[in-house]
Amino acid sequence: MRVLCIPDLHAPCIAGDNCKCCPNALDWVRSLQDYWQTDATVFLGDMVDHHRISMHESEPDSQGALHEHEEALEQLQPWYNHFKKAVVLTGNHDALVHRQAASAGLPAKYIRSLKEFLEMPKGYKVVERWGSHIIDDVMYFHGDTGPGGQGIPAFRHAMLQFRSVVQGHHHTACGIQHFVNSGGKRIWGMQCGSLACPNDLTARYARKFSKAPVLAAAVVIDGEPFVECMS
Repeated sequence: MRVLCIPDLHAPCIAGDNCKCCPNALDWVRSLQDYWQTDATVFLGDMVDHHRISMHESEPDSQGALHEHEEALEQLQPWYNHFKKAVVLTGNHDALVHRQAASAGLPAKYIRSLKEFLEMPKGYKVVERWGSHIIDDVMYFHGDTGPGGQGIPAFRHAMLQFRSVVQGHHHTACGIQHFVNSGGKRIWGMQCGSLACPNDLTARYARKFSKAPVLAAAVVIDGEPFVECMS
């Protein structure tokens, strides 16, 4: 399989959509798809940001939750139009509606599914939060479970899982790290950066840090990883 890995979009904060500082993420991702001739697509989670219903303080200048949701759907529509089939991992931001409902004591069955709520195409398969998807013995995670920290969190996750791992979530981490044991078995972890605009209002909280997000995506060709950086 030739798998296109699309990390965190955080709609309506997708790179290139809300600002002039980033290239257009969708055009760039389509160019990767054409170059690598991929035949499967995995969204690594956090397709939406849900800034206004976050567990953290919202920026006072940001728009209301309903307007944010409508704008996110508008920005996701071109992605849906292009990618008719995909696997979508549920990220921590994607799950905010259900997380807030749980905090209010509402059962999950009272709330629309993520696929319905984000009006995904019929050909999309959604993997529940903290779940994984396996292709060619490579495990795809969002990344908000397992080890974090500096370097390549996906590699430390791969060591725990005893298999190769692809993940998003950690916007400032991007790259591949390999491990070969004494028996010659090789596994790797690949961290894919993000495709969320780092200068968006919703990312203002991160400006105090010295590390900035890496705008990137990745492909896995017959079980072998390759990272591509947009800028």
